[in-house]
Amino acid sequence: MSEQRETVTWEELSWSNHIEQEALVRLLINKGILSQDELLNEVRLVQQAYAGQKS
Repeated sequence: MSEQRETVTWEELSWSNHIEQEALVRLLINKGILSQDELLNEVRLVQQAYAGQKS
């Protein structure tokens, strides 16, 4: 039996990753494992780290 593969675009892949990440973040916040403020602070730190790598 041959397995048929579906080709997806980069946009579809990006959108899928975005949805999965959003679901994971919502679960973590709803379960009290992570707060909205903790998430935003961590996002800022990661953004700064990536910005520092570009320079």
